[in-house]
Amino acid sequence: MGTFHYPIEVGTPDGSTYEMIEPRVDTGASHTVLPASLLTRLGVSRDERWPFTLADDRMVEMDVGHTQVPIDGRSVTTIVVFGDEGAMAAI
Repeated sequence: MGTFHYPIEVGTPDGSTYEMIEPRVDTGASHTVLPASLLTRLGVSRDERWPFTLADDRMVEMDVGHTQVPIDGRSVTTIVVFGDEGAMAAI
């Protein structure tokens, strides 16, 4: 498993507006973690709170929501995790 950076767009839940970001891509990651401020700005709602096990075996609970991400020319709904403000976006 490895990491690298790759530009992607993240959209509003209705897909009307997108914002370009360059997150760290972690080939071992299960979910997309983005800064809470970005998701709030895009109008993504905090739908649920899920438990996660981090790489250092700590258990944390984080808010999750759903929004649009373009993949292969079409917009798809994806689960996003509301990350800490100081943390780098990761997919």
